[in-house]
Amino acid sequence: MANHIWVGRAAPQYQEDTIAIAGTWVAADTITIDLDSGPPLVLTIGSTSINDIGTDIVYMLEKSGSLATGSTLTSTGQETPEFSQLSDVSYDSSTSKVHVKGKADGRPFTLNVSETSTSGTLTKASVTTPTGPHTADDADNWINGVPVAAGTVVFDERAQSDLKYKLDQSTVAVSQIDYTSECTVNVGLPETNTDDPANPFYETLETYYKIGTVTNALALNVGDGPGVASMGWFNIDTGTAVVTANFVKTGVRSTQAPFRWVGTGGGTWDIDKGDIELATLYGETGTISTLRVAYVSNKLNDVTLVTGSGLTPTTFKQTGGQVTAFGTLGTATITGGTVEYRANGASASTFSEVRNARVTYMSPDTVTATVRRAGIFDFSKDQRSRTVAAVDLYEGATWKDPDDTVTYSAGIDVNCAINELAEFDVPAIKKWTPGTVS
Repeated sequence: MANHIWVGRAAPQYQEDTIAIAGTWVAADTITIDLDSGPPLVLTIGSTSINDIGTDIVYMLEKSGSLATGSTLTSTGQETPEFSQLSDVSYDSSTSKVHVKGKADGRPFTLNVSETSTSGTLTKASVTTPTGPHTADDADNWINGVPVAAGTVVFDERAQSDLKYKLDQSTVAVSQIDYTSECTVNVGLPETNTDDPANPFYETLETYYKIGTVTNALALNVGDGPGVASMGWFNIDTGTAVVTANFVKTGVRSTQAPFRWVGTGGGTWDIDKGDIELATLYGETGTISTLRVAYVSNKLNDVTLVTGSGLTPTTFKQTGGQVTAFGTLGTATITGGTVEYRANGASASTFSEVRNARVTYMSPDTVTATVRRAGIFDFSKDQRSRTVAAVDLYEGATWKDPDDTVTYSAGIDVNCAINELAEFDVPAIKKWTPGTVS
């Protein structure tokens, strides 16, 4: 199968739409316009002249010129950040059309136009289709001159431009995606659009590169190669593809996490180094069968991982790194690094082993835990009540619940002498009843 190597070199073409004004209008008719289903602008017309309505629409969208006598607006494009993605709006009196142009780099937009009028009409039409060096489906952006089809997608040192537009390629089933350590461009869009720093807005376009989203096996490799330069960031939605992921390293966080992901197909993930967020935004979901976190040289700092409330791994294993979990970790084995567990209302997690590691439990959810030598299980940072379904403590373990926040469904199994625990930090005045000794 072919390798599809991203370059990003297509000639830019801005999008242009027109709005044709026709029919008979009366005072108090209204015109509503929005971009990408964002906040709408509403014009109530005062003058019934088509030319006046045309210049009113120009004023509405970019606040140039003036309103006709009697016309009113809820707002203008200048006060509505989403409209900053337009580059020019003009009116042609010879054709009774308003011309609306997008950004020169080929950013697409959806212009939604409606009217409340008995006889006046607005007709939208497309004049030019946007494309450019940031557009996923333009053949000129790929080194072999063919848009992505089955095979391997590669982002490496040959990439010249960020991949930002037409990101939804979810009908394409690829077998492998490689984002190498030599790649310096970004794939996807940030959640907040700051193209115009004075007018930021929540991005209205797709922010994830959607590919491999039919049910297929997908190998995802991030950070392989000798490069140590500034890697870009990568947002990807793998949909229902079964993903085998391997992280050698990622870029360094600046405005967002260097790697963000959603997907529901399951699979096995190995993270050795990097700064990664999995299904962290509200409403996002992620399904991973086995998630393993390790380290290369710095046991505590090589990996920074945040898992969202919508992530549902079946098995989680950690030997290093710093993990913040806002959802269940399934069955977790922690033998190095730290976990800050912040799930709220998630399925119960089972920490089948905590050894040479620290779990800071900041959740009201039920938990089962086994803590061994140099393992620390700490409830002291959160004052909410929670239930421990079962707990086993072994020699050298630390258990911290100084504020008595835990209810023990099945008591505490201490598998050593009490004084062989590293620390047993519970209220000094608390009744403990011995159970069955085995």
